[in-house]
Amino acid sequence: MVITVTVNNQKKGADIGLEVGSGGAVTMTGSGTFDVKSTNYAVYVHDGGTATVSSAESYNKTGVFATSGGSAIITGKVCGDANAIETDGAGSFVHAGSAVASSIISFCVAAENASKVIVDGDVISVFRGCTARGGSSITVGGSVNASWSEGVLCRGTGSTVHVLGNVSAVSRGVYASSGGVITVDGSISVSNMSGTYALVNCIEFDGGKDDRTNPTAKAGYYTYTDSTSTVYVKIPSSIVSVTGITVSGAGGARSINTDGGTLQMIADVSPYNVDNGSVTWSVVSGGSYGSISSNGMLTATGNGMVKVQATSNDSSAVYGTVEITISGQTA
Repeated sequence: MVITVTVNNQKKGADIGLEVGSGGAVTMTGSGTFDVKSTNYAVYVHDGGTATVSSAESYNKTGVFATSGGSAIITGKVCGDANAIETDGAGSFVHAGSAVASSIISFCVAAENASKVIVDGDVISVFRGCTARGGSSITVGGSVNASWSEGVLCRGTGSTVHVLGNVSAVSRGVYASSGGVITVDGSISVSNMSGTYALVNCIEFDGGKDDRTNPTAKAGYYTYTDSTSTVYVKIPSSIVSVTGITVSGAGGARSINTDGGTLQMIADVSPYNVDNGSVTWSVVSGGSYGSISSNGMLTATGNGMVKVQATSNDSSAVYGTVEITISGQTA
């Protein structure tokens, strides 16, 4: 026989759907489902209490809250209007076997004060994705998607967040501070053009090659660190090649008008995370009017128009060009 039990405590002022404390235990055996729904806390475990249910859904606050050594296993989905999962205190633990989601301004998954959360699926949040603080740990088996603010925040010595998939956010991908460590096995993406790939304490990283600590502190991962807090991003198994190069003069200058003058040329290589972003500089036309060094310094030698080219040093052979007008030469 398959039995489905639903605890549905949605009446106005209702607080908890299922509460287990003082070493108590609620578990499931046999076949069937045990779904818990409530206005505020769907599942609340504390003081050593344990609970195993099929799903937990809160319409106003938190799907699952574990504190003071309480633990819960949710074999299916977890949803919360504020937090989907919240843990607080040593020994407090929640394991969600499916995706978790939240819908208002808060973190979808929040672990505080040496607690632990494991999510086998994705973390989907309208505002923020995950936060681990005070020596807590969060492991996400899928990806983290925060459709408004930051994807992952990790703060405090001993705090860790490990995302086995990708992290996508709007304003900030990941933020590690005060000794926190974030590890991402997939990619980090930020949809806002002025957003930050990774913030480590007060240092902003855009994910480019020049940002990475060399040699890396973790084999197989790029390292972004300020020596106290760290973000690790797994090195892609495939090489990321150059797809475009935009060439310009320093400060947007398009001319040299002083005798024997110079202009530093700049090559903007995309995408930001290419494996080899170096270029070779050359003057491809108007060579009698100017010469260029290996580091992109253009020197005027005559009056006329020169075309400067920056060519990628990876296998793509992508290049970019710009024309510079030279005048005022007396030789």
